[in-house]
Amino acid sequence: MRTNLEAYRLLVVAALALSVASWGGRPALADPQGAPPGHVKRAGPLQIKKWDSTMCLNSNQYAQTLDQEFMEDGWRRSTGTNEWAKEYPWGRTNPNAGDAAYHISGAQGLGNPIYDPFSIVNGNTLAIQANTVANVPGLQPSQIDGYQYVSGVMSTAGPHATHFRQQWGYYEVRTMLPKGQGFWPSFWMLDSWGGIDEVDAFEFLGNDVTTIYQSVHYGDGSGGSYAYHPPFDPTKGYHNYGVLLSPTTDIYYVDGVQTHSVPNASLNPMYFMVSFSIGAPGSWPGPPDGSTPWPSYLYVQYFHAYAPTGRSC
Repeated sequence: MRTNLEAYRLLVVAALALSVASWGGRPALADPQGAPPGHVKRAGPLQIKKWDSTMCLNSNQYAQTLDQEFMEDGWRRSTGTNEWAKEYPWGRTNPNAGDAAYHISGAQGLGNPIYDPFSIVNGNTLAIQANTVANVPGLQPSQIDGYQYVSGVMSTAGPHATHFRQQWGYYEVRTMLPKGQGFWPSFWMLDSWGGIDEVDAFEFLGNDVTTIYQSVHYGDGSGGSYAYHPPFDPTKGYHNYGVLLSPTTDIYYVDGVQTHSVPNASLNPMYFMVSFSIGAPGSWPGPPDGSTPWPSYLYVQYFHAYAPTGRSC
């Protein structure tokens, strides 16, 4: 997922002058129609087992730095003091990447009723809804810069986030992905010193349930994408998608199994984003069509971050 880099660089310069704010922000609570039956497995802060000989999350070698959970009474964390913004670091759209959605939140106050794509379902899961503007009562394209689709993104950078960023460590989300032409969910991170380097822990095209893409893009134009073919349908259950960033290597994981690795050329801390994008005409996923189901949901059960301590397993 490429970005509006110039706007992001300007934002980073301003953000670095801000002090870290206290935790806050709770989305409106609702149980959207069409939500799946309960998946109530709770993720303990050190649930992850030993992946390989160099990474022991269940020991003193790694310390958890952020444990973002989702509860019925709002967004909650048990580790860290960092708020997610419900927008991109540079704003609510990302047209340069081919994203045709306006990433909205109820906090914008766009009339009554206010459309909020974020809700808590089954007591422990964040649901991010994508919809057409025509399906949202009281919402007009003129209110959202002419966009025809609305969705949501969560980011640790932006004017309403406390700018959690980290350089080396392991990062993971547990999620169930949406199926449909034009859907483009991803868990990705950007270089916090200007957005020139990008790591995609996963990208998914909703019209192909057989492939998970794991990518890296560097400011010098290098990088690439790896197509992983999981032994499951990512739209029919929850799975863990993670990446380990070290000074030498980026290692990708799905459900604790290493799938891919690349040399690491980025030396800066990263911000983190989970987005539910919609493809524009001519984009990689392509636009929605008559088969695309509306509304649809990206479900997220947690985001976990770990940092190396320098100690052995």
